[in-house]
Amino acid sequence: MYRDILQQAVGFLRRSQLRGGNFPTLISKDPDFKEEVSVRRTIFTTALILDALGDVHLPGSDEIKDRASDFLLQERSGHWSWNYWEKAEPASVQAPYPDDLDDTVVALAGLCRSDVGAVDAAVMAHVVKLLIAAEIQPGGPYRTWLARDYGSLSPEPDPAVNANIAYFLGLRSIALPGLDGYLRGIIEAGNYRSPYYASTYPVVYFLARGCRGKKAGLVNFLKQYPPKHALDRALAASIWLDLGYRDRAGPLVEALCGSQRADGGWPAFPFWVDHIDADEPSHAGSEALTTALAMQAIWNYARKHEQSSSAPMLPQEDRFRESVIGRARARAAELPAELGKDMLQLLDNVVAEDQSGQITLLPLWWRDALREGHGISERKVSALALANLWGWLGYAAADGVMDLGERRFVPLASCALRECDLLYAQLFAGEEEGDLFRNMMARMDNANLNEIKEGTPSSNDPAALAEKSIGHAIGPLLMLLWSGHGPNSSEFGAAIEFFTCYLAARQLNDDAHDWEEDLARGRLNPVGALLCPDGIVPAKEDIRALRQGFWERKVVEVAGTIDGFLKRGRRALAALPLKDSGRFEGLLSGLENATYRAVQESRDTLRFLAAYKS
Repeated sequence: MYRDILQQAVGFLRRSQLRGGNFPTLISKDPDFKEEVSVRRTIFTTALILDALGDVHLPGSDEIKDRASDFLLQERSGHWSWNYWEKAEPASVQAPYPDDLDDTVVALAGLCRSDVGAVDAAVMAHVVKLLIAAEIQPGGPYRTWLARDYGSLSPEPDPAVNANIAYFLGLRSIALPGLDGYLRGIIEAGNYRSPYYASTYPVVYFLARGCRGKKAGLVNFLKQYPPKHALDRALAASIWLDLGYRDRAGPLVEALCGSQRADGGWPAFPFWVDHIDADEPSHAGSEALTTALAMQAIWNYARKHEQSSSAPMLPQEDRFRESVIGRARARAAELPAELGKDMLQLLDNVVAEDQSGQITLLPLWWRDALREGHGISERKVSALALANLWGWLGYAAADGVMDLGERRFVPLASCALRECDLLYAQLFAGEEEGDLFRNMMARMDNANLNEIKEGTPSSNDPAALAEKSIGHAIGPLLMLLWSGHGPNSSEFGAAIEFFTCYLAARQLNDDAHDWEEDLARGRLNPVGALLCPDGIVPAKEDIRALRQGFWERKVVEVAGTIDGFLKRGRRALAALPLKDSGRFEGLLSGLENATYRAVQESRDTLRFLAAYKS
């Protein structure tokens, strides 16, 4: 079904593409594009379409992309920048703009996704100069306009433009902590307005793909502001997919498929603002642009659907996970009004961060991998999954108190951990299980107390790094007890070692991404402590000076420590009574790959920063 719809859309785009390889832009003060519509030629429409089609491979689609790429290359300046207007557009004389970073990086991203060789080292040297010319601070954020005299144009950084810069640099494996920090701040503040865009949906779309790190705030936006038309639905589906919510994208994709016109396209809707310096700006959009963004959402959803459908057990896992989350949501809805509302918000945030579904699926994975797991009922596995989810809700709320000083999280932590306790208690058949539970919870409490009294744990001590989240192992450990492997057995010890090493590696990997954000909040995480050995949190204006040292020295040091944890974890995994350890080897391999990418990224970033100095 999806392929037929996509192929019809390819036909529509081929008919819409102009002889030069570009696509027309509709301009109107009417948001429905029904009255006083003019046709203009802008770079942005073609650049966005080329980028949206980057992953789409169907008969005829490569020809569309090749022609669009040729057009964009002809329109660039000698400095590899682009203007809003095409060179032949009369409005470029009547209402001229300077070149800008938004058109430039979206065009570069489209070219990069169409042919990665098109953006080589020589091009990146020009990009460096453009960014330096527009930087507010080294490493971001950046101004929009490539001009000395801004006139009526804003010199302030824009969230959408900076998200697009981060997105393009990410395609080149370059991460700038200052830029990432700016974008995370935008998401934390929930401020998704841009004077250049007709609504907040395009801004959130750009942030979802451009911002690295935690993006749970975007989930809140999607729930608060449901899409109104086909363009919003296409953007919302892509955002959900970027955030890892394939199930939330499904209904939007189905609605898109149902609203496709007979000619294979979708209507134009306002995407950005034209003539932003006018007293009454106009709306800008394009039927071809809506169509390309709908294709992007449908293609990526269909591809993920096909991949997941062919993966063993995944349909069952999806149903299991949704059932567990649904039970937690139903229980939260039973809580007193304000507490229930905040708990549901916390639940959504935790689920958004858990893109792999590990929090709810770990007991199912463990039961199915355990040699003696066939005797453990589905009811018990489901209860363990629900208890683990409530435990992580308690952990997240406690983190809000410990790291952010947010007192409002105290009742949430208390409530979530009470639910967790009750669920586990219902499963205990003897003292051994109760002793295990009390011991693991006490270890987490002790870790929090040590952090308050003694500060940041050492980055080299896996037990200290893992203790705050060691409750994640309770379900698997209980199943070992139920299978006859007591607390003094070698198998039980191997499980403790595996989860300690895995959780420590995961924590250190997270800290390597979050150290700057944590320092800005006045907190030293284990990686921040490596950069500040005196234990003193620097002033915010001094934090940026630590970045170079992080990329030059500490990334490799942290990567080496993580690698050591993973090797220990693999030795422990080999000693476990599992008939299939693939899932758990995958957890270790995922961190190993992330660590390798971080080291490669640091080298690319250092080369990029070196180009700034030269």
